[in-house]
Amino acid sequence: MSLKRQRSVALLLLATVSSVGCQNSVAPVQIESRPVPGLAVQSADFGEVELRVRWPQFVQAIPYSANSLVVVAFDGLGRVADQVVLTRNDSPNSLSSASMRLRAGTYTIEARAYREATPSLMSEPTSMGSAPNIEVKTNLKTSFALTLNAVEPTLGALSSAAGGVGSAFTIDTVKFFGRAVTASDIVEVYLGQMTPQGPISPYRTKATVSIEPRRSLDPLTTFNRLVDAEQDMIRVIVPQGIKGECKVWLRVDGVEVDAGTFRVVDRMAFDRSTLTHQVGESFHGKAQLKAYALDTVSALSFPILTWSSSAPAVAFVTSGGVIHAYRPGTTVITARSGQISASFNFVATDRHSTASIAVDLPDLGTGAVSVPLEIPAYSGDDVGTVTH
Repeated sequence: MSLKRQRSVALLLLATVSSVGCQNSVAPVQIESRPVPGLAVQSADFGEVELRVRWPQFVQAIPYSANSLVVVAFDGLGRVADQVVLTRNDSPNSLSSASMRLRAGTYTIEARAYREATPSLMSEPTSMGSAPNIEVKTNLKTSFALTLNAVEPTLGALSSAAGGVGSAFTIDTVKFFGRAVTASDIVEVYLGQMTPQGPISPYRTKATVSIEPRRSLDPLTTFNRLVDAEQDMIRVIVPQGIKGECKVWLRVDGVEVDAGTFRVVDRMAFDRSTLTHQVGESFHGKAQLKAYALDTVSALSFPILTWSSSAPAVAFVTSGGVIHAYRPGTTVITARSGQISASFNFVATDRHSTASIAVDLPDLGTGAVSVPLEIPAYSGDDVGTVTH
């Protein structure tokens, strides 16, 4: 199931010397009552719109890969009154500026961001937006806000949706600009701890990510076979310093989308400290395990887990948590989710059979004597040495 939620980030075009900032919504149109200097300009029926663009340093509606921004002013009849092209530069502040001199009146300002430094009519924008009803007054500099809508990534569900710090979850089949995301793309994932009022945005934590081919785990051979090399997934390591329910944000090429929520497990325990089963039996360890996050009062159903057995010759545990009793003995079964773990002692017992054996004794006039004996059908020590 794909998740696609539109998110707009504002690109401010300011009339003052301040630079462009990011906003979550369109700001009200603002007109500054400051004359344009110069007697010739003051006597004309024109005003100025000064454009200053701060290129992306964090998530913005202008993708990281955009290199130019075309801004066009349309008059009330839809005619092009003026246009400018702002080109990205490599300065530390990455600030570009330009201005349009427009006759007093009402305009619609449109902006489109392109990957190309000199886009053509056939170029496809990476993001675009417009601001209608911008009033330009005589001899005044005009400031306003313009929201750009970028092309957002599409993505599958998180798998799993819970796990401890240091565990790894995946965001499946991420696509951007109609293609699968690859290792050459700029991919970032941030987690922010949730509160009853919502996510704590200022305290978002960046996670370690990698792009990996989507694979399927064979529960019998534990072999990760390749499913589709064209459908890569993003592997995310749960970072330190967060607990409970967290919001997950995904950025691809500087464009950010909401990837859902993830619960960080902070404690796990098995129902019993010791379990006993007979040789040959199998059972699921998850049925005995309870995992909790900071904000949960009931156990989580499917956290990220890795399983191990201290004595695989006695009992082997699969990657999915199915435990197989092989030989009599004792082993420690451990479930781990990142840095959080829980263990229990597992005892494998043997099955026995009985047989009646006739023992011939010397003929002492008392006849034959039958002696019943119990013989173990199979037994062995912790490393599998068989005894009878």
